Amino acid sequence: MLSDKDFNKIISWASDLEIQNFPRSKEELENIQELDLYDLPCNLFLDEISKLKSLKRIWFMYNGFDEIPNFIYSLENLEEINLSGNNISFIDDRISNFKNLKIFNIYENKISSISREIINLKKLEVFNISKNNLNDIQEEIFYLDNMKNLDLSANKITNIDLKISNLKNIEALDLSSNNIEIIPKEISYLKKLKYLNISYNKYKTFPEELFDLTNLQIFLIGSNNLKEISDSICKLKNLEELHILSSSIKKLPELKNLKKLKELILIDTKIKNKKIFNDVINYSCFNNNSDK
Repeated sequence: MLSDKDFNKIISWASDLEIQNFPRSKEELENIQELDLYDLPCNLFLDEISKLKSLKRIWFMYNGFDEIPNFIYSLENLEEINLSGNNISFIDDRISNFKNLKIFNIYENKISSISREIINLKKLEVFNISKNNLNDIQEEIFYLDNMKNLDLSANKITNIDLKISNLKNIEALDLSSNNIEIIPKEISYLKKLKYLNISYNKYKTFPEELFDLTNLQIFLIGSNNLKEISDSICKLKNLEELHILSSSIKKLPELKNLKKLKELILIDTKIKNKKIFNDVINYSCFNNNSDK
């Protein structure tokens, strides 16, 4: 129950900040489920927000937070958190408070470490921690059974733990724009994958087992060190989009057996066998040496 004192303080705060469409009655405020606050200086946030126990979604983006605010950890019914575009450098043990969390967006921060307590987010389905400072991936993330969408792009990751094979329900995985030198074959165990992005990394090849991901619909690959793609790519029978980005590949396998392929995008490659395009509905080449 929200006290009259807390209610008046929150209403006064919202009025001073001219927050649009903010509840004006105590009953409405007690039942508020979503709160979106953008570009608000972090020193203007109010600890009394922690009293709004019905909140299920908060979007506090581009507010200059150096850490996850203490008051947020009291909002244990949250199902969605977006703290993107701040200056947060770590995720501490209190992350385990969010037992009901399903969506966690914290991209464009400065995060270099994640507490092992993240393993307690058993309901987490979407985790976007792209554009941060991670050098490795906390292995506990790979034990989140309900994870469906994991975005680790644009970090400083060099290795992928073999335990990634535990993400049995994952459908979308983005590992692009890192420093990954080896793509582990264990990714091939992720049989529900529909979207896989491993572009802009440092690997020279990737395992044949990746072509066993027969549910894959969108596949983005590319590395300055990548020189060839196996004919086995034609095993990806459900592939609809193939993006080949920034590689030394000069020739592609025949793609005519990819019956569902609708789009082929080549960016900064050296591919010249133009006949491959005859079997694709849409194709695009950018800064590319291939002949259309």
